[in-house]
Amino acid sequence: PGASEAEAAAFRVGEEVEVFGLQGAVDLNGKRGHVVSFDEKSERYGVRINGLPEPKAVKAAKLRRVLGQSSSESARTCDTYRDAPMPAAFVEFLLETPVLKSLLQLLPAAALSALACCQQGLDREVRGADEAWEHLLALTFGGNVAIARTRCPGVTTPWSLCRGLAALRTALRTAVEIRRGDLCEAQALGVEVAVCPAVPSLDPYGPAASAVYQRAGQELADYIEASCERPVPHGDTRWTPGFGLGTQYIVHAVGPTLRTPDGDAKLHKVYANVLSQMVERGHTSVAFASISTGGNGFDPLAGATIAAEEFRNALAKLRQQRELRIVVVAFEEEIEQAFKVALGKLVKRPNEDVLEVLPLMILDSMLPRQRLTFSVDRLMNRVDLEQDRFAMVGVHGGSIISAGVEVRVVSRRTVGDSVELEVVGGRRFTFPGHPSVEEEPERTSAKPLLRVSLEWVRDEDERPTHEQLALSEALEPLVERWLRLVRAGRERQPGQMDMILEHLGPMPPAAEVTDRALWVAALINPLPGLGVAWEIRPAMLNADSSAQRLDIARKGLQASLENLANSA
Repeated sequence: PGASEAEAAAFRVGEEVEVFGLQGAVDLNGKRGHVVSFDEKSERYGVRINGLPEPKAVKAAKLRRVLGQSSSESARTCDTYRDAPMPAAFVEFLLETPVLKSLLQLLPAAALSALACCQQGLDREVRGADEAWEHLLALTFGGNVAIARTRCPGVTTPWSLCRGLAALRTALRTAVEIRRGDLCEAQALGVEVAVCPAVPSLDPYGPAASAVYQRAGQELADYIEASCERPVPHGDTRWTPGFGLGTQYIVHAVGPTLRTPDGDAKLHKVYANVLSQMVERGHTSVAFASISTGGNGFDPLAGATIAAEEFRNALAKLRQQRELRIVVVAFEEEIEQAFKVALGKLVKRPNEDVLEVLPLMILDSMLPRQRLTFSVDRLMNRVDLEQDRFAMVGVHGGSIISAGVEVRVVSRRTVGDSVELEVVGGRRFTFPGHPSVEEEPERTSAKPLLRVSLEWVRDEDERPTHEQLALSEALEPLVERWLRLVRAGRERQPGQMDMILEHLGPMPPAAEVTDRALWVAALINPLPGLGVAWEIRPAMLNADSSAQRLDIARKGLQASLENLANSA
């Protein structure tokens, strides 16, 4: 390559880049991070990917600069703009648009003839640009090609998958309605099926069921008594005629309670059952009341998110072969807002599940890249020792903190009658609602086996202000001073800080405000603690923005420096 090309291909340490075109680790495509090193022997850059504990080695050909940087003139070349991702709305506009037909009508016959000659080849080139479409798919719809193929059965090429996901996003926007109201008014909504939250006995328990039973009349109670097998297991349904409600059918959906084993999965099941059954029966419209978020105790946002994921799954299976109208009838404003938030997240990234289920560990708040060794007897709950990934959370004031990190087991060994695990912290998460019981203990005094539906924290799109960047840069000399003071006699064992720094890796660049703040917090609040700083890990996990995390880390570091200076 020429000099200008070589210069354009080079990346500087600290520069923000985006990974694309990987054939092996496809889950990294579309991820952003910062260059932290360059290995001349392997000709690979060390890139710290946002949310991952360790840097990844990536060839220059698989990296592109992120737009908006001023660190190099090459970031403003035509090539950079050519490779920039298109906005999601523009992608959908291009995929399904009548505008081109209108423009073609304005062309003279000679131009149309020439265009027809090259159209076939151009179309083939565009559709066959798999790497570009894979990158666009991850950026615009979330997930990756493998996940997209499960959403769009029978579709294989990245170009076709983008079309399918664009259609799925449109279906979510148009097929699902969220309305304030009462399910007993389902007839006015013009739906064929009304889905009523139910209990295993099918008695009219709760405001929604009471109102529906009253509107449907005594015929409904008589039909249930004569024809419905009870008790109904959690996650299952019973269909009855609509009677006085005015719909063709009422579906009595028995959702889980907080004490139901594997409750989140059973809530998924009940929504999925209703949707698949109505499609099998040939119905095209349904009204849902929110299931399990009343007396059953589920958090409204958790319940709404599970419902929205199943709406998405049902629409994906139909693939526009049939129309489907889904109306969510929310009696309370809190339920209405929860469904709007949950649906909005799926519309934005329809190729990803908002929630992921992981087995839970309740012990202590950890931060990314921190390591902790402990006996499983110290855990507040039981764990399956065959698992390698867990959601780790701490406790504050007797309550479980609803934010934590994914941990991976890096070693395990038997110590006496117990097992000792070493875990390393990874991605951060929050979880709406409460953990669910995976398995009831055989004895009432035994610890339960728990799992949690969590949502990964996404903050890679945050850009620091000039003030935040200055405060972030000011952390480095404070950290150097803090390390000198701790090494002067406050370590619990020789070389403790060297070991911690080896685990945490180099301090992230100042532009990565959140990663730098988390790094500082992990340094001054190691596990086990040094006793020289405030406990700021829970606050860091619960912070809503990079500015808050930076403020917590800065104040925690300054307070620790004062404490060290006063005790010297």
